[in-house]
Amino acid sequence: MARRMAQNGAPTHEIERQGRWKQGGGMVGRYTRGETAGSALRYL
Repeated sequence: MARRMAQNGAPTHEIERQGRWKQGGGMVGRYTRGETAGSALRYL
């Protein structure tokens, strides 16, 4: 889910919230492997 959200432009804080990860904990970077997170969850 994190990779799909990042590919479709979801912001990092929304990916963290959906994954129930600690904000700023670095999990998004591990799962998205450098894919850029953009502007909205609606692209999921």
